[in-house]
Amino acid sequence: MIEITVQQAATQMDELLDRATAGEEVVMMRSGRPVARLVPYAPPTTLRIPGRCAGKIVVVGDFNAPPADNMLDSFER
Repeated sequence: MIEITVQQAATQMDELLDRATAGEEVVMMRSGRPVARLVPYAPPTTLRIPGRCAGKIVVVGDFNAPPADNMLDSFER
């Protein structure tokens, strides 16, 4: 990982893109504080298919019912 000021990054963007593509993380700093991170792009690993879990998930009838009193007590301990 390298840290670089935003001003330096503006003048060296091509080099920084090459470094990020090679797997290096670049942290851009403003006034000594990190403000942005340049990392290599990674496309999603799997395609999202709508309805893929249809029929596999069951929501019980009392899903929206208020919780039992003893359950609330365990959260307040």
